[in-house]
Amino acid sequence: MLRLIHGVPLSLLIAALLHASPAQAEEKLSLKIPTIAFAAAATADWASTYYGVSTHAFEESTPGLRHLQHHPAWMVAAGAAEDVALTVLWRRTVGRRHPKLAVAGLWAATGFRVYLASKGIAISSSRP
Repeated sequence: MLRLIHGVPLSLLIAALLHASPAQAEEKLSLKIPTIAFAAAATADWASTYYGVSTHAFEESTPGLRHLQHHPAWMVAAGAAEDVALTVLWRRTVGRRHPKLAVAGLWAATGFRVYLASKGIAISSSRP
């Protein structure tokens, strides 16, 4: 299992993501399944990023996280915390007023993170 700072498991961040925004009775469209899918895709992306950066197969290209290149666990922790914060913000702002748009946005983000995870895996596995 991928562990973050001082043994804090990545699953703890996923649990925080899922429980950060309570379901509302007036929601017409549930955001739970797209949020779970995004959390799983983000976890796969961060796992492949951690492996790729720690084995020097590639470098992180995100400007806000690039400075943590030599500390992969800290980089993953910062990026995962950013994911949690932005997802909670998305669910609470867009999700309350425009639930269909919120669901579409989460699915789009999920697809992008699956792409990034598969790209990271491909780069890491092609390295001799």
